[in-house]
Amino acid sequence: MEQFANRKITGAMAALGQSLPASVVSRTGGIVTVKFEIATTPNSPYTLPNIKVPLVGAEFARAPIGAGTKGFVITADAYLGGMSGLGGGVADLSPRGNLSMLVWTPIGNTAWMAAIDDNAYEAYGPNGVNLYNTAKTAILKVTTAECSITPPIGNPFIVNGNLVVTGNIQLAGTIEAQAGGTYAGNITTSGNVIAGSGGADQVGLQTHEHSANNTPPTPGT
Repeated sequence: MEQFANRKITGAMAALGQSLPASVVSRTGGIVTVKFEIATTPNSPYTLPNIKVPLVGAEFARAPIGAGTKGFVITADAYLGGMSGLGGGVADLSPRGNLSMLVWTPIGNTAWMAAIDDNAYEAYGPNGVNLYNTAKTAILKVTTAECSITPPIGNPFIVNGNLVVTGNIQLAGTIEAQAGGTYAGNITTSGNVIAGSGGADQVGLQTHEHSANNTPPTPGT
């Protein structure tokens, strides 16, 4: 009777959902295929298959999770296909397979790259960081090649406060007033301002002279 009871208890426990270490094999959107990082031993003689499970997290903030990312699966108490899109349908409390109600989440690791500031929110990835709205009409992109800001078409990129640039400013357009048209403010510089720079008729505005108008006009002429 004791052995019978032990077998029943062991079988019931094995049917429960399992939270197990697992690493990512591949990813498509919010779904990952994972492999279980479980050694085959006398205590765990089964080779578990790779399975597709949803990621833990929201649609609007996605980490660059790729193949080899370490983590673990955790189990729900009911079917999740209607929530994840893997199978659809509506959940009920019918018994399910012990690997059929899992989600995957990454886990911290001692090999992680040191943060710039542990008290700041860090966001980085192998290819950089992208911030954008749902329509992708406004994009802030930080990559290994560039940092670019793309405002919605026809709308400006606005800086509230002083803009300090330690390098060169390269313009593909013109300097205009905020509402468009001629800029009415001052442009102050301690260096040279050269009109037509690089051309045959270039003129340094600080040093040039108007030879045709140096003599005041004669009164009455």
